[in-house]
Amino acid sequence: MKKRRIHTGHLLIAVLVLLAMLGGAVYYLQQLTVKKPVIAVDAGHDDTYPGYEGYVREADYTLGVAEQLYRMLDQDSRFEAVMVRSAGESLTVRERAARIEAAHADIVISIHANASSDPGFSGMRIAVRPADEDSRILADAAAQRFADAGWACPVGYEYYVPVREGVNEVVFTEEAGEGQGPAIMEACEAPMIIFEGIYVTSPEDTQHWTGDDGYAEAADLLYQAVKGVYGK
Repeated sequence: MKKRRIHTGHLLIAVLVLLAMLGGAVYYLQQLTVKKPVIAVDAGHDDTYPGYEGYVREADYTLGVAEQLYRMLDQDSRFEAVMVRSAGESLTVRERAARIEAAHADIVISIHANASSDPGFSGMRIAVRPADEDSRILADAAAQRFADAGWACPVGYEYYVPVREGVNEVVFTEEAGEGQGPAIMEACEAPMIIFEGIYVTSPEDTQHWTGDDGYAEAADLLYQAVKGVYGK
């Protein structure tokens, strides 16, 4: 009986294939066990309370940007994206906060807008919660992305200051202070940035930042910031 010879080359190939399969299995198991960052995208306001109105409703602007941002995050396997409010839904602040808390969000990006009686007022800004390091890191990253694209986007803090009975004035400051902050921040403990992308009363802002292209541009810059902070 002839002895079968084992070819060293064939054996080496078999070993390499086996190692590759084992490596793939280990990687797959690691992916199952590694917790993905949960990014909650909140489109401020809704049809019941549309927010500021001008050349566009705040609720329509926020949903336009939020839908684009959610789509980008949802297609990125590094993240678990959560859309807090979908089109046609009306949610109270408490209901929004409950959805965010139920999702165990690592960061919330809440989209809003501003308005002014002067149509010359334009621009964007990002509000964070004082002493919230996670939100500040993302806010600074987002502000840098917009700055690199040629758009000033200061980061600071918002407070509601009573000016007369039943009327509050929103004060934005780059120095942390004390006072009542935005409602969604007050209701929700998760780290959060509030991106106020346009003045709905500004022809300049609404011309550039609304419509599919405008929404996509703002969403992409926010998405790039999220990738830089959470996608490593």
